[in-house]
Amino acid sequence: MKCFKLFLVLFIGMVIVLSAGCTASSDSESPELTPPTPESTTSGSYQDQEFLSLLTESSDEITKLLDNVTKSTDNSDTDGLMIYSAGIMLISDNYKAELEALTVSPELEPSKNNYIKALEECSDAGYNYGTGAEYMGKEDYDTAEEYINKGNVNAESAIEYINNVSESLS
Repeated sequence: MKCFKLFLVLFIGMVIVLSAGCTASSDSESPELTPPTPESTTSGSYQDQEFLSLLTESSDEITKLLDNVTKSTDNSDTDGLMIYSAGIMLISDNYKAELEALTVSPELEPSKNNYIKALEECSDAGYNYGTGAEYMGKEDYDTAEEYINKGNVNAESAIEYINNVSESLS
């Protein structure tokens, strides 16, 4: 029973963090990553459109993976939690590498830098959630809680960076 209560507390904590901004929701506090219209971006040698497209594409993929993390946790699916957490790490790292290679206009440079930092935090959250899932599988709930809390901190940090991106794109 103690293990179930700990799991329930961990799950509620993770759901709160994920619903605070990393997942798509109708909550007005969630950052919206709506790119500017093509007319408002600089063309020429800058890769602004590609950046905005990758930003939207990556945020959609990460949101889906985070939704699956939540569902796996809700269903006590430790294997699913590990798989989707690894997916978050992989997707975040891949998009980070793609975005770092782009040259964007000076107006979008702050957005690019903040989004790369958000992707780093998402990758770290994926690592920590996955490690927490491993410890849950071993029934080491104290260590699992430590890693899930670390993942929550990473997710909160990612939300702050995404809010910065959203503000700079407004």
